Amino acid sequence: EELPGKTALKEFAMDLSASVGLGGVAIKKAVPELKQYWNDEHDWPNKLREEVTGLLAQLTRNGDDVLVISHCMGSVLAWDALWALSQQMHSANQEVERITRWITMGSPLGNRAVQARLSGHNKPVNSRFPAILNAWHNISAEDDYVCHDKTVSDDYANMLKQKVIGDIRDHTIYNLSVRYGRSNPHSSVGYLINPRTASLVADWLG
Repeated sequence: EELPGKTALKEFAMDLSASVGLGGVAIKKAVPELKQYWNDEHDWPNKLREEVTGLLAQLTRNGDDVLVISHCMGSVLAWDALWALSQQMHSANQEVERITRWITMGSPLGNRAVQARLSGHNKPVNSRFPAILNAWHNISAEDDYVCHDKTVSDDYANMLKQKVIGDIRDHTIYNLSVRYGRSNPHSSVGYLINPRTASLVADWLG
């Protein structure tokens, strides 16, 4: 509460925008990279997705114990890559080692407008989700306007019903990062050094 410049106004504005059907406009303002990522005129989003998907495919083929950590727009990219890899493996009837843990931080995946743009969103429910995850831990900070909807376990409950994932958990933290003299609850640094994030990584390492 005593952090300089602390405010919940941006988070309130995002909540309000989503409630009146302007969530897509608001999230593009808050995360302009998403607007570029969803621009079909650019080729770099496809190349980026293919690069990440290829890396994950290599790791799972090797049987490596994999932890994926993503922040903000990176969680949208990670979802798309995980879904694409799931589809590739399903089409080829290949068995792969499942990714042990996915940690999302400051993620907009709870936003309905974002969900409507994810890979697989328009597929039948049995092929709508990534199917190679063991567990998903979503970490959201108080006052972080990008993850104004702080829970994903309710939005993606069908993943559990479809038995494509073993566990989805939401964690709420306080991001104490101060950038340029003002509180920045969306800062990736503040997320990464938080004890909750550290404990999830340490548990995976152990």
